[in-house]
Amino acid sequence: MINQLNLFPISVYATILDVDEHSRNNMINSLYKLKEESDGIQVSNNGGWHSESGDILNHEGFLSLRKKIIVCLEKIVDKYYYDVKKFNGLYSKDQKIHQGEPIQIDFDDLIFNSWAIINKHNHSNHTHIHPNNWLSGVYYLRVPKDSGELKFLDMVSSRLHEGNKFWPTNLKQELRGSLRPVDNTLFVFPAWLPHSVGINETNEDRICISFNIPYPYFGVDNLMNNLLREDYL
Repeated sequence: MINQLNLFPISVYATILDVDEHSRNNMINSLYKLKEESDGIQVSNNGGWHSESGDILNHEGFLSLRKKIIVCLEKIVDKYYYDVKKFNGLYSKDQKIHQGEPIQIDFDDLIFNSWAIINKHNHSNHTHIHPNNWLSGVYYLRVPKDSGELKFLDMVSSRLHEGNKFWPTNLKQELRGSLRPVDNTLFVFPAWLPHSVGINETNEDRICISFNIPYPYFGVDNLMNNLLREDYL
């Protein structure tokens, strides 16, 4: 018997938010109005409209969505990143350093950058990452079928140098992972994970709001010291 053991998984967290259609339509109308007032910026978007740098989730009409996202972020950290709160160097609103004292991460302060993207027919987003951040997320206000999947690229780049002839038959599929969102879907993933958006093959707009969460602590040394301790091995 040959067992295949898959190590070093990368997690992407997904949920469906409870946002009613009326609220979503109001937010969509606000984004279309903003689009009329601004040409947007060019970042990862191939065509499409990317709102200027700022904090869309802090605008009037988006605050309820912001609160729902924060609740999800708190649940993700409590369940999957609970050791983060134990690191020395965690800080709170008053910026006082806590020596090993667990505190609640204030995501309301940490969501410092959020933006909207509207992709029309034939628009897409090329592969990119969100540097200098911890987590990134995307919420879908409107995502018609065939309007572009969210695609992730494997970070184990050394495997890319082995050459096609030496890859196991399933590696080509493993190098990329695609997720097909629906309206109200929220995805949260590591900001360093390369990702892209497929081409919108429909005549309907694909509308989403993305955001970044920076690291809520200072000093990677604390992390490495903990990982190298005997009880972590």
